[in-house]
Amino acid sequence: MYYSIGALQSSESEIVFLLYTLYDGAKKMNGQNKSILIVDDDIEVGSLLSKVFSSALSCEVVCVSDGKLGLDMWRVRTFDLIITDLQRRGLDGKAMIDIMREEDPAVKIVVFTGGIENDVPGAIAVFHKPAKNILQFAKEVGNFL
Repeated sequence: MYYSIGALQSSESEIVFLLYTLYDGAKKMNGQNKSILIVDDDIEVGSLLSKVFSSALSCEVVCVSDGKLGLDMWRVRTFDLIITDLQRRGLDGKAMIDIMREEDPAVKIVVFTGGIENDVPGAIAVFHKPAKNILQFAKEVGNFL
């Protein structure tokens, strides 16, 4: 199961957060106990990763295209893993990682970037776009769940 959420207005965001909070209980009843939050402003990349990860890893995947919305979503939901790109308008990946680490030092964050960074403070792993083998990438990501 996967969801893609673009940049929403505040009132719409609040409704989405409420729905996801309610969905947590239903998710557990259906045996889906792992979840990934993808924060990537490239909607096509986010959608592809959502489909592959939900299928290959049998987990719930939520994809948002905005750093602030991703941060807000993370604050109201429990995710087993966060996957983020680094460069985007608004709240970029490095700033989002810093905030998440400050609020929860145990949060697991993986970076998926088109940049040249190999080491990002606060990230448990860095992968580069494009993934040469998307199923192998999913397997490697699955090791962090």
